[in-house]
Amino acid sequence: MNEIKKSWIILFVASLFEVAWAIMLGKISGFFSLLITLICIVISFWGLIVASKKIPTGTAYALFVGIGCIGTSLVSVIFFRELFSLQKMFFIALLLFSVIGLKVTSKEVEE
Repeated sequence: MNEIKKSWIILFVASLFEVAWAIMLGKISGFFSLLITLICIVISFWGLIVASKKIPTGTAYALFVGIGCIGTSLVSVIFFRELFSLQKMFFIALLLFSVIGLKVTSKEVEE
């Protein structure tokens, strides 16, 4: 697998860790949950840093935040019964299309 594909995978995994720590922020109840949250934060930002070496930083960060936002919203609705409206669904879909558009139109960083 080439370095650029690895960078995209790392960025996606980092975004999943962002979802994890964002959800856990509201659930911290002791030292162990705080420690897990901090570990997820470190892993997510490490992944963003590594991915930004091959993916333009603005694109990488926009995708990182977009995937994190979409993932956090979906996890909140599915597992924590957060209210979900048509307006929210519209804007999440808009964000999803924007994330896909950024991925499709971005150029990788040359070494």
